[in-house]
Amino acid sequence: MEIAIRSSLLLYSSKATRIFTLIIFCALVLRVGWVIYAQTVPGSDFHQYDLLAQRLANGQGYVDEFGEPTAFYAVGWPFFLSVIYRIFGYSLIVPQLINALLSVGSVILTYKLSMFVLNSRAALIATGLMAINPAMILYASTHGTESLFTFQILLIAWLILRFFNQDQRNKSLIIIGILTGLAVLVRPVAICVPIGAFGAFYIFSRDDFRNNLVKILIVLAVSAIIISPWILRNILVVGSPTLQTSSGVVLWISHNPEATGAFMDPPKAPGLSLGAGTMPGAGPHANEAEANSAYTAAAIDSIIDNPGRLITLVPNKMFELWAGHRHAVNHSTRKSGRSIADFGMIILPMLTQFYLVSLLLLVTISYGFKRSRILWINGLGITLTGIVLAWNFYHAINFGSGRYHVPVEPFLSVIAASGISVLCSLISNSRIRDRLGKSRIKS
Repeated sequence: MEIAIRSSLLLYSSKATRIFTLIIFCALVLRVGWVIYAQTVPGSDFHQYDLLAQRLANGQGYVDEFGEPTAFYAVGWPFFLSVIYRIFGYSLIVPQLINALLSVGSVILTYKLSMFVLNSRAALIATGLMAINPAMILYASTHGTESLFTFQILLIAWLILRFFNQDQRNKSLIIIGILTGLAVLVRPVAICVPIGAFGAFYIFSRDDFRNNLVKILIVLAVSAIIISPWILRNILVVGSPTLQTSSGVVLWISHNPEATGAFMDPPKAPGLSLGAGTMPGAGPHANEAEANSAYTAAAIDSIIDNPGRLITLVPNKMFELWAGHRHAVNHSTRKSGRSIADFGMIILPMLTQFYLVSLLLLVTISYGFKRSRILWINGLGITLTGIVLAWNFYHAINFGSGRYHVPVEPFLSVIAASGISVLCSLISNSRIRDRLGKSRIKS
């Protein structure tokens, strides 16, 4: 009997390995194929990332189009791009192909993370969902942060789950802190991952509060050390102790008297190309730091004048955050000069929307199944929920955009996969019962 069980497990393991390999191969083909076919030209913020990276690669430093030091955009992604340009020379397709590989890496990490939370079958389902994720495929051909940032977020989450499950060493916390700091330099929202994960696990496991607090403080302290050189640089050359001088702009967009919860063009602060009009409070020769302060002050004044809007705008922000992937389609099909433009404007929005709605529906179903919770081991699954909730809270304060939820879609894939696995089991059991019933009738 024991030999039979071992043989069965070995057979399944071999089959699972083949399925996993096929999934990864399909993910690679889809992403690299899209990059080669789309030939995307960066625009909007992605174009600015590209220009900043070129100046860094050319030795000009992190400067704007006027040659002045800037911190308007977080430095992590332009710096990463600049390293690619230094190694391979300037090319649009090389970073896009690297994005494709990073996106495939995210698929692999989804599987590794899933194995802490789900059984093998459900983990393969989660991996498959990530492999065919239209947004992740589309963003691979852009010069956006999504591919790198999603990979970073998944790596941090995987290390956190490994820490909770088997590796309770301070060394692991330090590594998590280093990676979190590097991710924050790409997008500050990365700080939600350790906070959401540790917070949710503490609530679920009822761990000692002081012990849990020490763990998260170690992570945050190490992260602060990692980002501190960039903060110091901004104090010295920009005049502001900030990660990016667009924080005031973001706050104004989120909380000005006409705010809708979505992106809107801010009024122009002198010295910055951010829109039309004039930013009150900014002097005639305002630099980035001064303009940032003016936007921040205007946003705070708006909040004080109408504090109730902090709450009433939240549903709109959540809708904008989860409404779809318009940006993925628009950016990935930009200036391709191919028939893809028509295809992109018709089919791709429908495809991305169908996938997202289906994923969210499966997540809802998964939370509704009592049996799906059995697949969540040692409360580790709740940490993923904590990350998603922290992510939503961050964007409940700031404005929403479909781009911003992309890095947490892998966590939703894991949660959805537990529901799919339960549905498959229910269908399989129903068929078995039907066959047994028919056999009894015949006999």
